[in-house]
Amino acid sequence: MIKVLFVCWGNIQGDFRISVKQNVLKLYEEIGTGVFGNSRVVEILGCSEVTATSYLKRMEDEMKIIVPVEGMGKGKYTFSK
Repeated sequence: MIKVLFVCWGNIQGDFRISVKQNVLKLYEEIGTGVFGNSRVVEILGCSEVTATSYLKRMEDEMKIIVPVEGMGKGKYTFSK
């Protein structure tokens, strides 16, 4: 898990605000290798659904640290390994 966290942190070193980086790490610490979606992000961060969707899009498209999960329904992700 520490290796994945290190890799994850390396991918979020770009031009992202510190609060975004901290929230992404908080998500990883809570979820680990589990499957999650928008509602889980809302639950963990206490943010709106729109903000949660923005985090998911940013983590998938810009940071490339999550991948979609097949067979679990639309909008389910896991942290990449």
